[in-house]
Amino acid sequence: MTWGTTPPPDGGNTALVRDRMFSDMLATERKLRESSMDIVEKLRKILYDVASRLDGQRVQDMQRNDPAAFLVFTPDQWKDFFARAPIAPTYSRSVEGSEIERLTNDLAKAQQEISNLRGQIISLRAANTAAAPAVIIDAVARTPEPDPVFQPRQDYRQQAAQAKSTGKAQQLSGGQSAQKPKTKQQSVQAQMPISRPSPNGKAAGTYIDIVRDLLNWRAPACPSIYKHQATTDTLRWRRQSMALYIMAVYGLSNKIELDYIIARAESVKSNTSALRTAISELANNNLAIDLTHMVKSGEFSTSLTLMRLSEDGHSLCKMLGWQPIESEWGRLIRTHEADQYPDHTFSLMVFALQSRLREWHVDLVPEVSGSAKPDALIQKGSESYYVEVETGNRDKPDKWRNLAGTQGGKVAICTVLADQRKQLVSDCKNMGLQGVAVDLESIVKAKLDTIGPDLQLWNDVWL
Repeated sequence: MTWGTTPPPDGGNTALVRDRMFSDMLATERKLRESSMDIVEKLRKILYDVASRLDGQRVQDMQRNDPAAFLVFTPDQWKDFFARAPIAPTYSRSVEGSEIERLTNDLAKAQQEISNLRGQIISLRAANTAAAPAVIIDAVARTPEPDPVFQPRQDYRQQAAQAKSTGKAQQLSGGQSAQKPKTKQQSVQAQMPISRPSPNGKAAGTYIDIVRDLLNWRAPACPSIYKHQATTDTLRWRRQSMALYIMAVYGLSNKIELDYIIARAESVKSNTSALRTAISELANNNLAIDLTHMVKSGEFSTSLTLMRLSEDGHSLCKMLGWQPIESEWGRLIRTHEADQYPDHTFSLMVFALQSRLREWHVDLVPEVSGSAKPDALIQKGSESYYVEVETGNRDKPDKWRNLAGTQGGKVAICTVLADQRKQLVSDCKNMGLQGVAVDLESIVKAKLDTIGPDLQLWNDVWL
């Protein structure tokens, strides 16, 4: 007799069907669960966007304390948030999408027409100025027009030529008239080229001029052709449009500067996650190009991110009425082989940032006659220096003599390390040259929010 399991009368088909039914039920349940989670996530995003539009500042404050706050909000917490949010204005009639697009296009055309008319006004003013007995040029403390967002730049080069032709040109130092007899040192400084705005843009100077432009900012409507590259978040687009404006009109390329300026204009803390993300999205959406590089020498290192408009960003800014100028990064690529020498490029940009934070006016790669090719011209009050940023260790006596020849026997040097600075200062003193010097290793130690006009830029001054 053989012992064993008696096979089911259906040959095992019942068990097979049962297993398949359980498998199908589990798969269906999993799909329903995933679909529900997807719907919940989309609803959470909608709630977050609405919250940002109604009370963006409180959203940022809450995320600063807990970055994941809105990811775990319960229905009661959402209800409490909206109960305390300011009520958005309502309108008596709705406007259809096509009507909104038509009004947006009309607004863009009107803004462009305003920009063209103001350009004609500036030209007429320049023509009237040519007939005046004297011209006083104010290249630092400018008085803004009522609507600075679309204000054309004054042509300072043309005004300077007119002033020179009258024989009464005054030294450009904050708009103050030079009525006292000049000393020998002042005479040398007066002969130095003044930091000017780019041919088609405004002078970045220190940040106060830019912040003044951004006060009471009215974020423009994004043209429909670029809406797929722009955020739908109102607060984020407001700050992204500020960053685009700064890059287009002033040519600044330092991401830290964009963050710092927008934070000052918006009266919020700089270097927050929300602000950094908003600016970074411009590159993610192909409206800007960014590059991060670390300058490293010995045990010292510092990193920086540069940004400039992409082709799409350039075209978008033109459509918004902001004629883009050459960026500082683009200028370094064109004139200083920035791509070939990233350490020098980023060291120069760090120096420019630290100088502007101390309220020095900075002009990168100024045009100078003679053999010297300085990296920057910086000015503050009556002081002005052509500066060389030195990242190497080679002995270059001719370089320092040429630099000194452009500014009355003085040199201005920025090195990466403190030891490099000390060696170059000693070399220049032995050559009989006066000057000032600083190193990045020292100045980057100061926290961003502690830097101001009273904080010394130079480590060594021997004049």
